[in-house]
Amino acid sequence: MIPKPLARHLDGLRGQFILMLSTPWALVGLSYIIFRTPTRAESFAYLPSWLDENELGWVWITAAVVMAACAFLGRRRPQLTTVGFLTAMVPPLLWALVFTGGLLTGGPITAIVSVIMYAALASIIYFVSGWPNPRPGDTSGGP
Repeated sequence: MIPKPLARHLDGLRGQFILMLSTPWALVGLSYIIFRTPTRAESFAYLPSWLDENELGWVWITAAVVMAACAFLGRRRPQLTTVGFLTAMVPPLLWALVFTGGLLTGGPITAIVSVIMYAALASIIYFVSGWPNPRPGDTSGGP
């Protein structure tokens, strides 16, 4: 979990979830920018040259920055926590669509795994976004 001094500035567990998710989003973005893999390049081959995996990696990094901002600003404006969840869903949904396009245009059959995983990730985020923050008396403090 998030350390308590930091958690005080977030919108409860919802804000903590968004902030924790922003780190892997930034790392995924960096991986797309820094590392090129043959399978990924083959899956993205149908895209225009100005829209390769390097440029698409910035979608993840931008989302991570917006998510972190929403997590911190969500305490004062809880609707921003919802914006953070919506922002978190954009990259995996986009990737599911990009890999689906690659699969349909003759890309590697292994792209189906990426389609399933990215779509499942977006679905999990959608599911968690509907959970309310627990009220103070709802959770036990442990044994």
